[in-house]
Amino acid sequence: STAEAKRYFRLCAVRRLEQSAHQLLEEARNAKLLQRETLIDQVKRYIDEHYAENWGLQDLADRVAVSRSYLAKLFKEQTGMTIWSYCMKVRMSKAREMLLTTSLRSYEIGLRVGYGNSIHFSRIFKEYHGMNPMEYKEKFCGK
Repeated sequence: STAEAKRYFRLCAVRRLEQSAHQLLEEARNAKLLQRETLIDQVKRYIDEHYAENWGLQDLADRVAVSRSYLAKLFKEQTGMTIWSYCMKVRMSKAREMLLTTSLRSYEIGLRVGYGNSIHFSRIFKEYHGMNPMEYKEKFCGK
């Protein structure tokens, strides 16, 4: 009958609308994931470029327009480390590179990677690499 046919076509239209709505939601969810990833990528890039400077969590949060607590939580979720441990990793990597490729003294390297106190820098370097900067240089450069 005509009424059954109309009902059938209405159901088909509703089904198509539901499928389209689900597809839109899925695309929105994926876009949000990408956006969140790029947010963390932006923060990592900022740290990679400004590791030696004096900035705080609020400065990073302001750069990507989210709250400090949300940024800290998201960073930890996506990278498995805190923002500060990531910054330390970058600083220690740069310090190691400078030790092995320049004739800079330990305290000069400490300053260049963001540590105003050379004793603090040496202690952190030793915790991170298992030996102090000069021992590290002697072991890997023979100097």
